[in-house]
Amino acid sequence: NGPIVNVTFPLFSWSSNVTTLETEFFPLVAIKEESFPIGRQILHAFKQIWELVVICITGAMLSGIIIWFLDHRANAGHFPDSFWRGVQDGWWWAVVTMTTVGYGDKAPKSSLARVYASLWMIIGILLMSTITAQISSSITADGLRPLNDVFGSKV
Repeated sequence: NGPIVNVTFPLFSWSSNVTTLETEFFPLVAIKEESFPIGRQILHAFKQIWELVVICITGAMLSGIIIWFLDHRANAGHFPDSFWRGVQDGWWWAVVTMTTVGYGDKAPKSSLARVYASLWMIIGILLMSTITAQISSSITADGLRPLNDVFGSKV
């Protein structure tokens, strides 16, 4: 018989080992009884950043008013002269621009409105990326749990 070789490797788990028929098993797949944990994590994340969401909504509303004011005379086809109709179209434009969807159905034509649109694009990208980062961070932090150390256990 040749030499004996001991093979060892670290074991980490999210839950404790399962003993069945007096033999320990390391569960590779464990299904929890939680019905939709990611939904709860996203809801928890939104509870932490609700102020930022309110800032986004308020900013989009104000931006819709500003873009209407700056562009309704030069661009009545996209931003009608009627305040309420024009502001609704302006708000639509602000949300689409902020979320970087950019359908292209509404676009400013006057120089001042285009300068403002460029500024709003940058602000929108910063706001949306901050919200995305906060949600991702919250989900990741909720998902991190201390590992159960099984060092020295028979497997």
